[in-house]
Amino acid sequence: MPTAAGCEPLLFGWQAMPVNVRVAVITEGEIDALSWAACGYDALSVPFGGGNGRKQHWIENEYERMQQFERIYLATDMYEEGEKAAKEIAARLGLHCCLRVKMPRKDGNACLVEGVTKATMDEAIAKAGWFSLPGRVGADDLRTMRPPLLRRSIVSLDHTSLCYPTPPLRGRDPSPSCLGFRPS
Repeated sequence: MPTAAGCEPLLFGWQAMPVNVRVAVITEGEIDALSWAACGYDALSVPFGGGNGRKQHWIENEYERMQQFERIYLATDMYEEGEKAAKEIAARLGLHCCLRVKMPRKDGNACLVEGVTKATMDEAIAKAGWFSLPGRVGADDLRTMRPPLLRRSIVSLDHTSLCYPTPPLRGRDPSPSCLGFRPS
């Protein structure tokens, strides 16, 4: 069901989306959304396929509705235009909630047609990766890439916190300061 000329661009699949769902898969084609639905996922499709720019104009019309999702899996096609679409969608909807799904075939429908199992699709979702933010590092990254000010002064580092010495200031205890991390 392609978007007709002059119509407001909207996502395909809202009619099948449960009311209180918090997780969705976004695809690049209606048949791909149906293929993900066949694997048990709540899926929507962009109206104009891959790429960036005006092709993702639907976001302006759907932004408020998309706020219901805590997690959005971007399962756009596994080629350059699909990657462009995924990056733009994530940048506009929020890098905090969008993950990139790497599929074993070109798209969701190719996976279904070529006999990729539900278990493999589940694994693709489980292994979906976060988009990188310039300047943002995870706690695990600090093990190998320590910021210059902390390079020689890290007291301890584990999966939940980073402790570093604090210079004594007027009556302040010189014990280490710690930064806490929350799991992703």
